[in-house]
Amino acid sequence: MNKKVLILTTVAILVLLIPSMITISPVNAGATFIEGIGTFDVYRINEGEVWEAGHILQMKNSYWESSVRQQWVKHLSLNLKTGKGTFRVKWLSGPPGWVIEGMAARGRITDWTDISGTYVCHGTGDIWGGWKFIGSFEGEIQYDENDLPIYMKFEETGIVLVPPSAPRQPE
Repeated sequence: MNKKVLILTTVAILVLLIPSMITISPVNAGATFIEGIGTFDVYRINEGEVWEAGHILQMKNSYWESSVRQQWVKHLSLNLKTGKGTFRVKWLSGPPGWVIEGMAARGRITDWTDISGTYVCHGTGDIWGGWKFIGSFEGEIQYDENDLPIYMKFEETGIVLVPPSAPRQPE
């Protein structure tokens, strides 16, 4: 019986003390959160490395672009029997001095043409420096006459975190 009381007392003390020992980081204190939506069309410029392994199409380091975005599909894998696959992307958006750099975007391909995924990126330069972008995307993918992906259209939704020390966009 004494062991039960001791264990329950210890647990109760820990439950009361642990929250007071947790320090909340002030990094995001005063940050501004903005909801964002953007639609992008990107076209494949260079297919990079392409090969088939069994019934799986592999594409690595292909280069894509639009009027505002340069995009590298680091890896795309598509099952040629089911039309399902995955891909990883890195991108740059904007002219020099205020670039948004995509650190990580991962997506899925379903039913040959539907794409969806998530992204995390950050801004650089005088206008976007310190800004963080986090969200998801969905859209479509189209193929050329050789059944290689050639076009992606997607809509991004997410939030933008603007730390208090980050530069602000001009009004």
